[in-house]
Amino acid sequence: MLVAPTSKTIVFRCDAALFMGNGHLVRCLTLAKAYANVGFKSAFVCRNFDGHLGHVIKKDGHDLWLLPEPSTKTLASIASGGSYRHWLGADFEKDAEQTRAIIDKIGAARVVVDHYAIDEKWSKLAVPNGTPVLVIDDLANRKHVCDVLLDQNLGRQANDYDGLVPASSLRLIGPKYSVLKPEFARNRQASLARRADPELHNILVSMGGVDADNVTAQVFETLKDVMLPKGTKITAVLGPSAPHLHSVQTLAETMPYPCGVLKDVTDMASLMASSDLAIGAMGATSWERCCVGLPTLALSIADNQHGAALALEASGAGLLLGNSNDREWTEKLRFGIEKAKDPRILSSWSKCAATVCDGAGTERIIANLMPEFFE
Repeated sequence: MLVAPTSKTIVFRCDAALFMGNGHLVRCLTLAKAYANVGFKSAFVCRNFDGHLGHVIKKDGHDLWLLPEPSTKTLASIASGGSYRHWLGADFEKDAEQTRAIIDKIGAARVVVDHYAIDEKWSKLAVPNGTPVLVIDDLANRKHVCDVLLDQNLGRQANDYDGLVPASSLRLIGPKYSVLKPEFARNRQASLARRADPELHNILVSMGGVDADNVTAQVFETLKDVMLPKGTKITAVLGPSAPHLHSVQTLAETMPYPCGVLKDVTDMASLMASSDLAIGAMGATSWERCCVGLPTLALSIADNQHGAALALEASGAGLLLGNSNDREWTEKLRFGIEKAKDPRILSSWSKCAATVCDGAGTERIIANLMPEFFE
């Protein structure tokens, strides 16, 4: 049974790191801002990984509790490509103990968990009895203790979590509940209007903030040999901690088309709204692109992204290039560019993308969690 919260703090347990990327943390930051709009403060509990982005958390005005650095042995297990359980950076019992100590100290109106290494065993140790828990997941492969389950993936069904969450849990499923920054909704109308008669002039390349496998460079090398319409400009986006940032910037200077590399972009919504086609990784950014009607030549950079990628292609929002580990995707990229040169196809992709996500997901989530603010 849930108890009335005595705290006004939302505790987030999530991580960012060079090996896992920034997506989990970024969407939690967006949700934290929405909580702030209804009077709650947020505290982030994160492991001290390389690339943890704690400075971003503090810059946004939230409290940060950094858990100790992982051991050399744990880092070796992560580097070897082991299971998600290593992604906590410690045994789940130890991580839960450390997190519980913080919760007991500061209190929690709700705990938000966004982590592939966390399941019901962790929650039973880390979360005080009666404290509401929101779990953000997109794997549907393990049990959770929660009163709310959020999975924003296209193609996911509520019954995918049968037996994995309590029967009483509220399940918020699909891109309708995508956690997007409000600027995407603000840019939506103008972005869709400019696509009424589309032409391929601006291509956005976005393979995640970290892009540890340097897929951006592979896209550049492929585009060198593709005949693009006259005046086409290519813009790639990487995070400031991307390990291949410098080499990508150097490669951009050799491209036969105007090509720029942006780092630490603060207004992705406007950049997407002004782009005509995205060559992008799957993940939460897929729903950002759909919100502004940006067609995508989509690439799965992790095995767990393939299902959503297939569903995105089936929606008509673009083409699936395949998995980044499969070299055949570069040939599909060439094919996709040729298709995108046809304004009719580009328009069709855009219209289909816009039906996937409208940008109001964060508000819907808060309305479900805090209905008293929407009466």
